[in-house]
Amino acid sequence: MTTDEVAAAGVLLNDVVERARRYVQESQVALGRLEGNGQDSVAQLLGSQSTLLRDHAREMSGRAAQQDERARQAAAAAKSIGDLAASIDRLAGEARLLAVNARIESARLGAHSAGFEVLASEMQRLSDEVAVANDRVAELAARLGDDLPWIAEHACDLRIAMEGFTKVAATQLEETERSVN
Repeated sequence: MTTDEVAAAGVLLNDVVERARRYVQESQVALGRLEGNGQDSVAQLLGSQSTLLRDHAREMSGRAAQQDERARQAAAAAKSIGDLAASIDRLAGEARLLAVNARIESARLGAHSAGFEVLASEMQRLSDEVAVANDRVAELAARLGDDLPWIAEHACDLRIAMEGFTKVAATQLEETERSVN
């Protein structure tokens, strides 16, 4: 999971929370208009609004759980990238060693060694390029490795908070419905 995906998930969660907030505000306005119109109308309105709020709370909790899972997967992927970078670094080292061996053979064979010298130079150039690219990959993996555990931890906190909100909202709605009926 990239930081853009985490940000997108955060935007989606924010949207769900904002919709739930608007529903609560609309319910308050509607309740104000219904005051004095009878207990049945208020009960109907509370029932429909509580259903909407429960649905949105479940949706928020579900999205938070998805974000939590994706952040955990991304953290594991960043660790795997770091492990791959270590393997690539080892291969680049072996290529450098082969280049050195080719140069030794070139020096030993003298005039008949032009092919070994070309091979040694090309292997050295390639291993240097691989090492530079690998250093960049390792740097990015380390940065992700530093950021993703924090993201995963906070995604988990968000999921737990959303589950708590869902339970509290459901309890409050049930109590309100009982008091109206």
